[in-house]
Amino acid sequence: ENYEQFRNSKKDIDVFFVTTLYPQPKYRDLVAQRRVLVDGLNKYGQFNIIARYVCPGKTGEEECGPFETELMDYREYLEYSARSRLGIYIRGNHDGLSFKFGELMAMGKPIVGEKLMNNRDNMYAYNRFEEQFAYDDPAELIDRVIYLLQNPQELEELRRVNIETFDNHFTPKPVVKGILDQIGVF
Repeated sequence: ENYEQFRNSKKDIDVFFVTTLYPQPKYRDLVAQRRVLVDGLNKYGQFNIIARYVCPGKTGEEECGPFETELMDYREYLEYSARSRLGIYIRGNHDGLSFKFGELMAMGKPIVGEKLMNNRDNMYAYNRFEEQFAYDDPAELIDRVIYLLQNPQELEELRRVNIETFDNHFTPKPVVKGILDQIGVF
């Protein structure tokens, strides 16, 4: 319910996307890909796109990049996200399902995102997930974002589909029912 209340927020931002650039060497390739995504999104000045990165572990006056931002208060982050017409999903650091997945779905966002790796067969059975979560290449993801921003009817249809999917499959009642059905309680 806390996230669902954001469904009716005024949509005055086309895209709001913030990601973390981790300093550890094991994340070098991931960080490079995230930089390409944020930097690429910011090239489309005709849209109201807020795409930034947070750089934790930075010491002194090190440069993070032109689109660095400070870590936001979580409520403020949610409010900005709710104001966006389109959500961008990227996987967690180890190909896990990021917390942003649930947030975007609960808010009823149309989504452009990377491929889902966890529970893949089950997740892609949902209506239009294969289409929304298909873009591991940052350039393809950006192209899809721009396409959807130029096609408001398609955005509205994805929003409707994601609200329906969330309400019918991801809220506590249907999740618990699914578990009980699988173990044969009823």
